Amino acid sequence: MQTANGRDLPASVALVKRSVDRAQNKIEEIVISLRGVAPAQEFLTVITPEGSKAKISCSNCEIEGEGELIGEPWEWTGFKFKSRIGKTGPLLEGEDKFSPDGMTAEKRMPGSDGRPGVVIRETGRHITQATYDNLRVRLLSK
Repeated sequence: MQTANGRDLPASVALVKRSVDRAQNKIEEIVISLRGVAPAQEFLTVITPEGSKAKISCSNCEIEGEGELIGEPWEWTGFKFKSRIGKTGPLLEGEDKFSPDGMTAEKRMPGSDGRPGVVIRETGRHITQATYDNLRVRLLSK
């Protein structure tokens, strides 16, 4: 994570479980975020496809937004989105790219003056369900 001018910020760790449910027309992402010395936080985000567009909501937080799914339906290779935390929170713009090995993401949040602020770059790799379960318990027990 760094500022728009390249200054590094403290690192964070995220554990993400994505479930794609075509029958229910939704993608669920459970994200456990660990930053600094604060306890880990778990968020449940739901992405609801509407053609190539999608709505973003969160069942246990105030994130909402919209995006565009890239690629063939249910075989998407990417997701460009804009979201906010609460009605008046900062705008977060991002792009996720999916591959057989995992995903990469870049998120941008402007500063309070509207100019480019924080840039978050993430890389994720597939892990087994057992590894996910083990890491989830360890992260949330702190």
